[in-house]
Amino acid sequence: MTHESVERSIVVPCIMARAFQIFTAELNRWWPRSHSRSGNPDITVTIEPWTGGRLYEQTPEGLEYEWGQVIAWDPPRHLAYHWYLGSSREQPSRVDVHFTDLGDSRTRVAVTHRGPELLGALWSRNSAIYDASWGVVLPAYGASCMTAEDV
Repeated sequence: MTHESVERSIVVPCIMARAFQIFTAELNRWWPRSHSRSGNPDITVTIEPWTGGRLYEQTPEGLEYEWGQVIAWDPPRHLAYHWYLGSSREQPSRVDVHFTDLGDSRTRVAVTHRGPELLGALWSRNSAIYDASWGVVLPAYGASCMTAEDV
């Protein structure tokens, strides 16, 4: 973690297109339920696969909590979104996820979460929380890649 960003990466045992698919289309399968806005363990987590699409959770009762908005959609290389959790729609942080083919059916997935230019002092208060959260989220994603049937 730097003052300006949280940076984390993981190498997963699948080709780049599959790594992107698991991160996006299969988000609900691996996202840690402890990391939600509602706190409900039975949420459904969705990312709409286009620029302008939403990231959100939906409770079994149908309540939706918007987490962010996709601002770059370039499968299977790059995904970026504004992140509202820990801030707001009016003052989001930004997450960039880059997928790099390493050969031998391995992909490096690099996450950069930044926000001082967007959040100001709020970034200083929240950056350690973002860093700790990525420390839970990326291993959950990696475990999902390890157990995917067609990796």
